[in-house]
Amino acid sequence: KENAEIWEKGFTIDEINKKIDKLASNGLLYDFYVKKKGLFGYERRERYVAFPDYILGWYEFYWMRIQQTGELPPKEIANLLEVYQTQTGYYDELYKGDVPYFRTFVREDALPEDELVQIMDYESVSDIIEKADTLCISGCGCRLHMKSCGHDIGEYPTNSCFSFNKTAENLLRNGMAKTISRPEAREIVEHCKSLGMCETGDNLKMPNFLCHCEKQFCSVFGAMNRFGKKSFVPSNYIAVVANVTNCVSCGQCVKNCPVNAIKLTKMITEEEKEEEEFEDLGEKVSDEVREAQKKRRKKKQ
Repeated sequence: KENAEIWEKGFTIDEINKKIDKLASNGLLYDFYVKKKGLFGYERRERYVAFPDYILGWYEFYWMRIQQTGELPPKEIANLLEVYQTQTGYYDELYKGDVPYFRTFVREDALPEDELVQIMDYESVSDIIEKADTLCISGCGCRLHMKSCGHDIGEYPTNSCFSFNKTAENLLRNGMAKTISRPEAREIVEHCKSLGMCETGDNLKMPNFLCHCEKQFCSVFGAMNRFGKKSFVPSNYIAVVANVTNCVSCGQCVKNCPVNAIKLTKMITEEEKEEEEFEDLGEKVSDEVREAQKKRRKKKQ
């Protein structure tokens, strides 16, 4: 209706921009600026607007605004959003495409210390943070949503999503995020890793956003596990346990894995582990004794 009035009444550019400002500040429009060369080499900034999607769009914008106000919405609204996401076939439609919306970043501190083992800079969270021209932090829509539904999210943070460059400029301009420094961002990454969380982002070489996710409250991983869409957030890194003997069967990896890809086939107690080590030692000694006996027999012959 308002768009129709704009054309009928012949609003000025300033009036149109004010309406765009209002819609953008409410997360209903995504606006960004592009630098272009004008006459005689002068640069000018052109404003573009687009209607955001639900996921990677106004869903996140809504909860980002909630994070800044500090006031959770009525539980009824949160429950209705949950119903829309899980009972209307939304995720079935979202997962239909051949190209994933998201991707998972490499856990850099888990890589072996080998000069031959390297990852590309667009797989590295630390490189992405370092190269971003603009960096900001905002509320996690998933955990704020679950908290509004009445769930206890424990020690998982609600203010942990990074945005970069033009997306960060949009969020900062519309009051949905706060600027952070690179050292602060790195500190948040390490804190989230200590909680067993992983980093995901949109499937671009230079992502617009980076989230710290876990399987309990994350909408994306929750939908993957519920609907069996295991390849929706792919990773180019395959985790390998370098030394299986170091495993104490604590089960932490099973708890942390966001797509339930890890299972413990047998829980081994410390006593059982010591017994196995003793048996292995006994077998080694027996092998050495047999080898010595063979050598003695050969000498006698």
